[in-house]
Amino acid sequence: MSTQDTNRVTRRDFAKTSAAAGFAILSAKAGAADTNSDTLRYGLIGCGGRGTGAAKNMLDGCDNCQLVAMADLFEDRLTSSRKRIEALKESRIKGSVAIEDDMCFTGFDAYEKLLATDVDVIIHATTPYIRPKHILAAAKAGKHIFTEKPVAVDAPGIRMFMEAAEIAKEKNLSLVAGTQRRHQKSYVDTMEKILNGEIGEIQAARAYWCGTLPFVHPRKEEWSDLEFQIRNWYAFCWVCGDNIVEQHIHNIDVINWAMN
Repeated sequence: MSTQDTNRVTRRDFAKTSAAAGFAILSAKAGAADTNSDTLRYGLIGCGGRGTGAAKNMLDGCDNCQLVAMADLFEDRLTSSRKRIEALKESRIKGSVAIEDDMCFTGFDAYEKLLATDVDVIIHATTPYIRPKHILAAAKAGKHIFTEKPVAVDAPGIRMFMEAAEIAKEKNLSLVAGTQRRHQKSYVDTMEKILNGEIGEIQAARAYWCGTLPFVHPRKEEWSDLEFQIRNWYAFCWVCGDNIVEQHIHNIDVINWAMN
């Protein structure tokens, strides 16, 4: 087998690679690409710290991919993220960043503009409140999806996300979510022992999350109430779903896993 053959990544390979990278596969029946099977073109929607980190993880973990498009509500967030990504020194990453100015989109319709491009895969890392609407649009656009958790902050959002999941199944798309404990070796090995009964039958379980206080961005005079709340999204339940939904979802998932 040639080097070119061993480096070839199909859309089916993408699903497997995503799982190995620590993402939970919700639907991994992606078929081989009819076109562009050598290189997967990624778009990032949501250019904050998590989105920037996820884009770097993607570039670290896959030889045959390119980050080609970015979208964010705020121009300063997109510009900062783009500079950080383009400044990465690793040689394998530098060759995988190909972002042109006309593939950078800002505003409330930025996600629609990105989905209208020829990207194969999106990384979705916006604030949680808008995630269901974006993911539904991405599934309808035929894009493979990695989305951060939580998938929604309320019941209507959950139902919208479930609709997106059904569309992804119908279209043979990969839909991947950020409950990464399911693919973290220490958790997988420990859970295997628990589910095999090595500590006996579990009667009850309790989980904790110990962390620091959320970030705060001091209000600027030119910000509207809406912009202030979205920029400080962790402090507002309608934007983030509160700590239990936004962060503790990891441990709740582990408890559900342990309780089978």
